[in-house]
Amino acid sequence: MLKKIIPISVVLLLAFGSFVFIKKKQLETPISFQFPPESITTALVENQEWESVISVPATIKTVKGVLVSSEISGIITKIHFKSGMDVLKGAPLIDLNTSSEIAELESALARAELSKINLSRAKKLLSSKTIARSEFDTKLAESKAAEAEVKALQALIDKKQICAPFSGKLGIRSVHLGEYLKPGTTIVSLQNLENVYVHFTTSQKNLSTLKVGQKIRVFSDAWTNQIFTGNLSVIEPRIKIATRSLQILGTIPNPEGKLKPNMFVKAEVIQGIRNVIAIPATAIYHRSYGSIVFVLKPNPQNPEGLIVEERFVSLGKSKGDYIEISEGLKQGEEVAATGVFKLSNNRAVSIDNQKALDYKTVSKFKDQ
Repeated sequence: MLKKIIPISVVLLLAFGSFVFIKKKQLETPISFQFPPESITTALVENQEWESVISVPATIKTVKGVLVSSEISGIITKIHFKSGMDVLKGAPLIDLNTSSEIAELESALARAELSKINLSRAKKLLSSKTIARSEFDTKLAESKAAEAEVKALQALIDKKQICAPFSGKLGIRSVHLGEYLKPGTTIVSLQNLENVYVHFTTSQKNLSTLKVGQKIRVFSDAWTNQIFTGNLSVIEPRIKIATRSLQILGTIPNPEGKLKPNMFVKAEVIQGIRNVIAIPATAIYHRSYGSIVFVLKPNPQNPEGLIVEERFVSLGKSKGDYIEISEGLKQGEEVAATGVFKLSNNRAVSIDNQKALDYKTVSKFKDQ
């Protein structure tokens, strides 16, 4: 009987010992798991000099530009130009039929000559007191009226030759030989493109910083590799009540005629230089509740290691690959520049700036 009890007791003791050992291991404090350091690139928070500009959409307008038309009617008898040609001021463009006016002018010239002869005779008779003063005055008035009629007919004939009001480039002709031209009908567009206006509106809050003479830059998607420059010429003294905005007019030299009337452009009014705190745009982690950057700090648990501190920032304007930080960072601090979506507060990191983009910055921490 004893021989049977001893093996059973040994088995029970071993089972109890195993149970105690397992429970002891389960009740021990587990070793906390830590993520390995995340490899990142960094950038220094820099104090940069940026141009202070007002950037707005704008429209090109001509300094000299008209749709040439006639103020009187008539049949076109001659066309002196071709579409797209350059013309000088005073160059004839079209002639209207003047046959009736020329005949009336010849008749008026004859009456004017007769009136002049009669006036000369009346002057002699008046000096000899042969006629009354009133009769002489009548002859004088008739002579002046005849001369005025001649001038009116000559002006009407001159108006029937439409000429270029200034030098410039013609557009596409809109009329044809033999066509009856009504007053106000467009004949052709004439544009002088040596200088053009850039017209835009801006908010009234910019009024205190705008001054006549400030530099203006103009960018066009038609000429992507060229920047056009000029000066601010006019600030509208009246603000639009509906939009609380004011109109601005700048003058841009355009010797090659690349900027065309009604062209859409982007205009920048340069207002000077200002110092800003800036970091690469890739360092910003945009969340629904704000914009975050991760600032590098020494790891308190590992003096040779680094961690990142999550920090909210206020963003300003952007320029190229950089973005202005108006609040939240100080010059000289170092932030994670790439891989920010993998980071969290107090996460251990290691720096590997061999993969860094060309931000022209050097880590103040040794790559680790």
